[in-house]
Amino acid sequence: MSEQLWEAYEQVCVVELQPVHELVRRLRSGEFGPFARQEVLDLLRTLQQHVLANVYVKAQEHPSYAERAEEVADEQRRMFEDLMAEVEADWPWP
Repeated sequence: MSEQLWEAYEQVCVVELQPVHELVRRLRSGEFGPFARQEVLDLLRTLQQHVLANVYVKAQEHPSYAERAEEVADEQRRMFEDLMAEVEADWPWP
């Protein structure tokens, strides 16, 4: 994954505190330049792994989170799967 793509993620999701679907929307628009479909899919898979790992870490740290960990993990998996399917189906660059 390119440094430029990671920087786009950091700008949108870390600095601006926008959700990952906003990142995908802005990447699709070409705001940060053209990125290959596979590169975006790789980024989404990486982010999904990080998010799911964080869900389980929080579940271990806080009993109240543990009660909802599987539900939250399933929601996050579905969200990332939907985003990846969207990128697979309709991406402006090969």
